[in-house]
Amino acid sequence: MKIHFPLTGFNLSGGVRVITMIANGLAERDYEVRITVPRYRDQSPFTLDNRVEVRTLGEKDSSRFSYSLQLAREAAQWGDVLVATNFKTPHILRKSVVRNHSEAKILYLVQGYEPYTQGTLYEGPFWRRWLNRRVALRGYEKADLRCYVSKGIAKRVDLDPDPCLVYPGFNPAIFSPSDERRRDDQVQVGFIARTGRLKGAQVFTDAISRLRDLHPKIHWVVLRVGDLPPGLPNDTEILTAHNDQDMADFYRRLDIFAMPSLYEGFGLPALEAMACGAAVVASDVDGVLEFAENEVNSIVFPTGESAALAESLRRLILSRELRTKLANQGIETSRRFTWANTVDRFKEALKRVRG
Repeated sequence: MKIHFPLTGFNLSGGVRVITMIANGLAERDYEVRITVPRYRDQSPFTLDNRVEVRTLGEKDSSRFSYSLQLAREAAQWGDVLVATNFKTPHILRKSVVRNHSEAKILYLVQGYEPYTQGTLYEGPFWRRWLNRRVALRGYEKADLRCYVSKGIAKRVDLDPDPCLVYPGFNPAIFSPSDERRRDDQVQVGFIARTGRLKGAQVFTDAISRLRDLHPKIHWVVLRVGDLPPGLPNDTEILTAHNDQDMADFYRRLDIFAMPSLYEGFGLPALEAMACGAAVVASDVDGVLEFAENEVNSIVFPTGESAALAESLRRLILSRELRTKLANQGIETSRRFTWANTVDRFKEALKRVRG
């Protein structure tokens, strides 16, 4: 079977990681796999199996609009199943199927509730938020089958009484605890900084401001993936990552990982941090609740409430016993989410969409 993943480009995001890992797993199971990307974003930060074909369209200076037009012309010319991966691609792929009189099926891998993330939370003019929301809502109807990375997304979309679920996972050969835990007197607390408000940077910096009395006990570590938020302490250590190994090294050095997102379809970074032995503090968004249990393997706080995040961090900073308990339970929880299981679920989805 030929499986085609047309993307809007490679980047260092959890969504692209999920797609590349599924593509690798399918290639290992003798599926023919192609990923199509624009030439201006054609470098994958994640390792791809050499059996996965990467096809580029357009030129380095091409626009997103011209890439979308070319994708609509050509996407359905190859593949038995076309996998939509964001709120615009179901429309593009449906046009391509019709244009090419193709019998290919469209499977929409829904990794977030984009009427909310690209509509309500979009940082732009009202008309753009309205348009994005409308495009996202109508996109669900363009697919022959929708598969969701969490039950929370499926519930929000509310189109499938028996939803297809494909939970993400991680590579335990890369994301694993260190053999030796740090013995430094300072507690290392980490956060991933991305551009935009969706990941809760303001919530994080507001929480930091409430912990000034503990600053001598804390070493703040921020992994920079986008713009740095204002309000970070001057002695914050800033890191960058270029691949999964860099991400794992970041998680492994932490005692506490904070994920104060305003929304997550699944929340893979929190799961990866658990796998690497960090105690996790996360907001109670849909996806995170698939694996995070408050006071069992993590501390879960109300979304957007910086005071609650600060209090959660304070408890963990002051209690090595609590950190150790949550970290150990987090490691156990993470073992349920492997890429092998993800690919097995995706294979079942492929059988289902092909009938």
